[in-house]
Amino acid sequence: MIRVLVAVAVIFVFVDSCAVQPPASETTTAPVSTTTDNNTGPGRKRRAVDAKEEAIQDKINVIVYTKRVYDDKTIESNMKIVRDAVEEQATKQGIDYKKLSMTQEVVNKGGKFAVSMTVEKKSCNDAKTFVTNSKEASADLSFVFINCGYSSFII
Repeated sequence: MIRVLVAVAVIFVFVDSCAVQPPASETTTAPVSTTTDNNTGPGRKRRAVDAKEEAIQDKINVIVYTKRVYDDKTIESNMKIVRDAVEEQATKQGIDYKKLSMTQEVVNKGGKFAVSMTVEKKSCNDAKTFVTNSKEASADLSFVFINCGYSSFII
């Protein structure tokens, strides 16, 4: 009998300690508005990605994949195709191609000819726009991979 009373007392203590307690104050407050100039609505903030994409990056890595098979004998002619696409787009945008802070390296990506470029001191949005327009201007470019800060894109 004592064991049953002890068990009931222990259960009562646990149930009592887990019971929902009413708030200390019964007053209610009005909801706080979260709308500010930087928000797009109540409780909704702009994506932080926009600011990152607009920020000037020290280095943006771009790999341009072509439809051409990688062959040591055709490196110069294949490189000219990529260079011409980039130079044509630079001219359309009024950019002096020779003044671009960019390094280029030929790479073999899965048997396809590709060019790895490092672009300096540009924003992600500028790089994406430039690369998209360059790719659309050349039928020989298959796709482009951009690694820009904390974001990566395939175009």
